[in-house]
Amino acid sequence: MKRRAQTEEVRQRVVASAQRLFLEKGYAQTTLREISAGAGVSYGSIYHHFADKEGVFLELVLEGFEKTQEMADQHLEGSAGAYLRLALKWAGLIRAASDDRRIAELLSLAYRSWKITQVLTGVAAARHSAWLKHELPDWTDNQFLAATLVLTGAVASMVEERVHLDRLTAEERIRGVLSAALPCFGADAALTRRTINEVVRISGTLSRAVQAGGAEPKSSPRARA
Repeated sequence: MKRRAQTEEVRQRVVASAQRLFLEKGYAQTTLREISAGAGVSYGSIYHHFADKEGVFLELVLEGFEKTQEMADQHLEGSAGAYLRLALKWAGLIRAASDDRRIAELLSLAYRSWKITQVLTGVAAARHSAWLKHELPDWTDNQFLAATLVLTGAVASMVEERVHLDRLTAEERIRGVLSAALPCFGADAALTRRTINEVVRISGTLSRAVQAGGAEPKSSPRARA
């Protein structure tokens, strides 16, 4: 048990060091030696936990996605609909990328890596299936995967727009992604419209909470699945 705790502590220190360096210097300019030095661990010991720098990056991105989901859940009551929960998580991610170019650049790198995208898509599809199993009881795993791929592609496109054009507002990006993605998960026009309007209202405070690393009081959602 003690060894397991020590192993997890080292992993967390490495990921925290990587996050600082990736945001300060960029992914390409950061080396594993710099990450190990920032984490206070030996260079060789990193390979006991991660295969390479991309493996560290994958862990960082997964933690970031999980943090965004936790913040989204903290802004919702237990009775919040599944579609609103799904939409708010992705809206929070888009808001974060819109507010901070460095985050957008890291997400752009993540989505350009099939290794990372494959893991993220698999995790997201499983979560979407769990959330929407009552709304879509006849859907297969492949249907959830297909819908998740559409959503992932829409988010990735908006991230690229943020990095290379930066003409849209955060709200326009959120509305664009969700307008394309929610119908793929079986939401009708009225539900899609209500959910998007509620998400836009909530997502500004969610983005500030994610960046601050804290939570704000839960909102009482009007949109219901």
